[in-house]
Amino acid sequence: MPRSSIPELVQLQLAAFEFGPVRIICFPNGLSPSSIDKAIDRFHQAMDESNKYFVQIVDTDTGKMVACAVWEYTKSMSHEDWEQKRRERPEYPEARQEVLQVMYQGVAEKRINLMGSSRYWGRSTVRYATQPKFNRFIELLSLQTLPAYSRQGLGSQLVAWGTKKSDETGVPAFIESTEQGAGLYKKHGFQEVATVPVDLEQWAHWGGKGTYTNTFFSREPHTSGEM
Repeated sequence: MPRSSIPELVQLQLAAFEFGPVRIICFPNGLSPSSIDKAIDRFHQAMDESNKYFVQIVDTDTGKMVACAVWEYTKSMSHEDWEQKRRERPEYPEARQEVLQVMYQGVAEKRINLMGSSRYWGRSTVRYATQPKFNRFIELLSLQTLPAYSRQGLGSQLVAWGTKKSDETGVPAFIESTEQGAGLYKKHGFQEVATVPVDLEQWAHWGGKGTYTNTFFSREPHTSGEM
């Protein structure tokens, strides 16, 4: 994906995010122009990292980006790395901080609990106290499709890109997903390893309804190899 497409990628993410419960409850007025500019800057920095892969699908009739995924090939993280990651978490002054904290904290704690310092999930939800089977992995950091192009197999193409890379390199693939994407990932051989439900009714006064669930999935490589 060319660097010039980064602003379009951010706008695609915003469009996919627009009508979700997190946007409505946590960001009642959407993201501020400042937060959007910072998101663009973060993607520019990420594009300079050789272990990040930006995969886009473009409508050939319009030339418009209609779906995009960001995959990361990386190594295991120490607890110190996790703490650094927490400190680098983007700030959103325009968000309802109470909601943002609950949403983030539950997922962050589950990640550390599942992955430990090895960041290896495998087929179990227990922490590994010994050397993990894999110390590298490929993770789907984000995947969005414009609502008008949903259910056309675009997301499946972007997931297949990552599973192929996982098989080629012999490392497991990991995904953190909302309930909406669960079926897609299961079709590609991912197994559910944990969920983090959040009761949205606690913010009923802001329009919260039902439960919002983040699900962790893993998939082991079908072939072995080295990158």
